[in-house]
Amino acid sequence: MAKRNNKKLYALTSASFMLPSFIRPDGQPHLISADNIPMLCWPDGSWCMEANLYMLRLYKNMYSRKHGGGTLLSYATEISPLIRYCFNAGISLYDISDSHFHLFIKSLSVEVKFTPSRQRIRSDRQVRVIGQRCLDFLISIGKLCADTQYVSESGRIPISLKEAVSTNGKRRHKRTFVLREHRSFPQATPLHTRLPISNDSIALIKSAATHTSNSSFLKLRRLVMLRVFEATGARRVEVSQIRVPDILRALNDGTYKVEFNSAKQGGEASSKRLIPLTRTDLKFIQSYIDIQRSAVIKRTCGKSKDSGFLFISETTGAPLRPNTLTQEMSQLRIAAKLTNQACLHMFRHRFITKLFVYHLEKFHSNNECTFVALNKHIETIKAMVKELTGHKDPDSLNFYINLAFEEASFFKSSQEAFLQSNSIDAFHADVKYLREQMKSGLCTKEATEQLLRIFQDYKENFSG
Repeated sequence: MAKRNNKKLYALTSASFMLPSFIRPDGQPHLISADNIPMLCWPDGSWCMEANLYMLRLYKNMYSRKHGGGTLLSYATEISPLIRYCFNAGISLYDISDSHFHLFIKSLSVEVKFTPSRQRIRSDRQVRVIGQRCLDFLISIGKLCADTQYVSESGRIPISLKEAVSTNGKRRHKRTFVLREHRSFPQATPLHTRLPISNDSIALIKSAATHTSNSSFLKLRRLVMLRVFEATGARRVEVSQIRVPDILRALNDGTYKVEFNSAKQGGEASSKRLIPLTRTDLKFIQSYIDIQRSAVIKRTCGKSKDSGFLFISETTGAPLRPNTLTQEMSQLRIAAKLTNQACLHMFRHRFITKLFVYHLEKFHSNNECTFVALNKHIETIKAMVKELTGHKDPDSLNFYINLAFEEASFFKSSQEAFLQSNSIDAFHADVKYLREQMKSGLCTKEATEQLLRIFQDYKENFSG
């Protein structure tokens, strides 16, 4: 297999980039902000007109460009493989046949990493996501060429349409939309949800953070990063945007609540939320700010050019991108020699699960906990958790409720009582069966020994 070309086919427009919206009566164009729009090229560097018109359409439809590109950047990365495939095959984006598209999808499925393990680059789910995005891209090209049958149920690239449903968390209603399927798509697999990171894994990762570098700055920055994720349950994008003044303000005003920019609010909308930290955590972060971070700023960009972000590069003083935080965690996981999965988002799962455990046990200890009362209170708990975690859809928190019940002490004791009750019932059933055998004269030596084992098990399980 040929070596994979990893060169990106896109670049983002600058922070000062503007696009004309309309012409004023005086003949001058009215310009609007158009930062962070991916501009796509062919692998040889020439302008890809079709792809950029597609990006422009998404921009006008108010797709998110936050946090270094947002949804627009995700879509640009998803159509890039198709642009690369057409370039290598020597065909235009409008000349793709059904067979071409089939081979393109298969190429995505079989592409592997150049490592001894030869692990696949993409899962079946990722292949499906890329395929569906590319179908939408090709439909836009068909419309551009006045060929609405380019990609359709009876078109040159035949597809099937499948109805799907999503829930709008803000308005609490269901939205029906059409999912495009192609014969080449791999079978849909169940969505895998990561479990919360374990206490043992956190301890090993923290230990690794103090031994993986000789730099005192890197050691403390990594420990602060881990503590922030553990204490706030914030997303990596949100953590990357924490500012020094927010930490100092939380300490000075005595609220100990840090302001976070909430991600995943849809489009260009933005909102903020306050997350409480302990005074001890804030003082720990402050020591990193006053000593290690301050020294790096002085040595690199200087105080006058300090961006104000909490997490910065040791070599440039520039703010860290979300992907850098992910890479840091990956390095720590390897250094900790963890065989199980460990990523930053698992800290969020742990934080949310602990929140539910706290509220469930608090309610159980203060109230007569009937099923009806607990069921009603769960909706209240979800609303409180939602305020801290920045979830749009309360129903997406149901997964954590199941985990919280498994951890809650009152539920554990109920489970133990249930299992004990089942064991007692099984014991009585076994004894009754053997008594029937004895009455029938069928009680053999083996049956007698079995009866003795049952009594011994009962004694070991329920003594004391």
